Amino acid sequence: MNEKGKKKNELTLTVKVRLEQAKGKELPEVVVYAFDQTGQFLTAAKLPKGEQAEVRLDLPIGLRGTTVRAILGPPLAAEDEDVPSWMAILMRRGKEQKEVPSSAVLVQRGAYEKRARMHTEHEVLSVAVFPHDWTKWLRCLCTVQGRVVKRMALPDGTTKDLGVCHACVKIYEVDKFPKLIARLPERDLFRLRDDLWRRFRQWPPEELPFEYKPRVWPSPPPPPPERTQMSGISSLEAVSAVAINPQPEPPIEALGKGTVITPINSQIQTELEPILLAVSATELRSALVAKADILVRFACLWEWLYSYFHTDLIKCACTDEQGRFQTTVSYPCGGDKPDLYFKVMQCIDGALHTLYDPGVACHTYWNYECGSEVTLEVTDPAARVCVPTDPVEVPAGVSLWVMPYAVGGISLDRIKPNWQKNLTWHVADPDPTKRGLTDYGSIVDAPFGGWLGFRHGYASSIPTPALYYYRWRYKKEGEAEWHDFSEPVVRHYVKEMPGKLPTFPVCTLGPKGVDGKNLYRFKPHDPSECGDFIPGGTNYWPTDDWFGDIYTGFLNSPGLPGGVDTSAGKYKIKLEVYDQAGNRVTSGPGTFQFIVPTGVADDGVTIETRLADAAEIESDGFVFYLHIDNRKCTAIIDAPTIGGVSAGDVCGFLRYTPGDSTPVHIAFHAVHTANFATFSFSVTRGATPVSNVGGEVAAGSVADKTTAPSDHSYTGDGNGNFQHDFPTGRLLGPCAEAAFAEVLNVDAKATNGWRRLDEYDADAVRAFALAPETGDET
Repeated sequence: MNEKGKKKNELTLTVKVRLEQAKGKELPEVVVYAFDQTGQFLTAAKLPKGEQAEVRLDLPIGLRGTTVRAILGPPLAAEDEDVPSWMAILMRRGKEQKEVPSSAVLVQRGAYEKRARMHTEHEVLSVAVFPHDWTKWLRCLCTVQGRVVKRMALPDGTTKDLGVCHACVKIYEVDKFPKLIARLPERDLFRLRDDLWRRFRQWPPEELPFEYKPRVWPSPPPPPPERTQMSGISSLEAVSAVAINPQPEPPIEALGKGTVITPINSQIQTELEPILLAVSATELRSALVAKADILVRFACLWEWLYSYFHTDLIKCACTDEQGRFQTTVSYPCGGDKPDLYFKVMQCIDGALHTLYDPGVACHTYWNYECGSEVTLEVTDPAARVCVPTDPVEVPAGVSLWVMPYAVGGISLDRIKPNWQKNLTWHVADPDPTKRGLTDYGSIVDAPFGGWLGFRHGYASSIPTPALYYYRWRYKKEGEAEWHDFSEPVVRHYVKEMPGKLPTFPVCTLGPKGVDGKNLYRFKPHDPSECGDFIPGGTNYWPTDDWFGDIYTGFLNSPGLPGGVDTSAGKYKIKLEVYDQAGNRVTSGPGTFQFIVPTGVADDGVTIETRLADAAEIESDGFVFYLHIDNRKCTAIIDAPTIGGVSAGDVCGFLRYTPGDSTPVHIAFHAVHTANFATFSFSVTRGATPVSNVGGEVAAGSVADKTTAPSDHSYTGDGNGNFQHDFPTGRLLGPCAEAAFAEVLNVDAKATNGWRRLDEYDADAVRAFALAPETGDET
């Protein structure tokens, strides 16, 4: 096409830019963005670096006679440059084209705008930019890093942070608070002043509110009874965070009654006096802007202000297997550090799911300190977490090993008879009645119950043809026959196909029938070795067990033969190893060795171990005890009596004779068939506690907690049946007659290895009234 024809079929705009007073100074990178008069993006071109430069923009011919907006500003980083392509596509909801720049975002970042009327096919626009504007385009880099976690409560009462892996962290820049104030209409300027004044009156002047520290402690549930297609949500929602953000406390109304709000510092009150004394809107706006750095600490307190906050998505970053993310963002070198807000999203079942979005006003990192680590705690039960493989310190000389490790979250060293760090292993159990029980939290001698997930580890070189299968077995103490575990066990792998979202098929480890035995495969080194492998694309194992694939065997203990009553008792659990032909392998230095956990090293992560004792090996398998009891508790409160006469069940009145010394007999029954329970029992007169006792259901006596222990105690028979005789005056106190409430809670001790099985609890409530004889009863 000749030059003449070219001019007739397109428009061009040449933008000539001169940066004033720029000689010898550091110059910014500048991009010229073109928008039509309605704000639709047309094109962009980078300006050559220098004090004076020009760039040519090619525009659609249809814009002749219209106005074109030329906006000069810094280059915009790709929001999703740190996320995989499939995540970027998903975030754009399937649109493969990149998002176009926004004129509002450019202006937000200090861009400079000039307009040109396209009278002819080729127009020239000359722009002079002064230091006040172009120095805003000098950008400094800021490293942003942090971790997305889901907090798991461990059976011993401690917690562990698990990384929310393969999630997208969307990083937003929040408008500086002065900009928010500039947008407020006059009525809200005065509303802000008045609300601030009310806060001064509520809070004695001492200091600013503390940082906002939300506390949520989710407890991981047991493994699910449905195991055919196990996902991360169902299997370890298992193994299921507290974010400490630099924010003020939320409003009193949100915190509830009884919350102590720390007052405002008197010096701060003095600094804010110009705001409180301002009369005109202009004066008030100026005073608010001048003290914006103080006011932003209170922004969380007023919900009506939330809608005025403006955010700009500036970057996305993906979390790794530990839930960590790191990226860089830019900010004006001459300004404050960026104010950052974070959202967390994760791809779950092919859709983007928001896990963390707590609100800008209360959870913005104002003036973020570059390089500091933020912790974003996710409490959404759908969040998929990575379960890191903890390092193992094996005994000297051991290379090939298999380690029976835990039932749920309770490791074998905490199941009696237990091995304690730096103590001697007791082959002869000093108390056989406690075999298979565990202590967790404040609970002692607890049995196991519910759906139980068993875990074992092994050397990274396994599997080999010589060490190919394993088998879990169980039998009740005194029983002759062993029974195989038979519930399915799977592992998820990642399948990536070009242009498609990744999928997560399962590899079934077993059970596989081999010579009449239910055997399970050790996880193969390559997913393609799975029998149910789906060929095509790229396939690999996740770096960590981010679907919660931590279990190697399952036992449905409520479904054991005979029902929960007959099946309760001690069980032997056995782990065996087999070769590829299905032959059982004898442990030893020439094959492999069983090792057993003894505790955790001082780093809090590394599992310390010992060689299995000869007494723990039976018929080539490692054996340990597990006491299983799924029986429920019973709670019964007897009607109180005086001289053998009980309170009526219909009206609940118990009559006494003033001056008579006959006591009121109180009795209750906190029962578990094997005494695997604790209880609490209280008597309340109106709203005044009269008696409060608790402890083991097998206790011979329990002292009252509301007064000195010597005051009185309930006697027990060792099987949960308690009673006490109260003097009438002890119950009535200052009253001549009174109404009472008796509340009994019986809590089962049984655990599935993660939590106490509160579904086995029992409760009872009874009310009665104590009144003097009237003498006119018929």
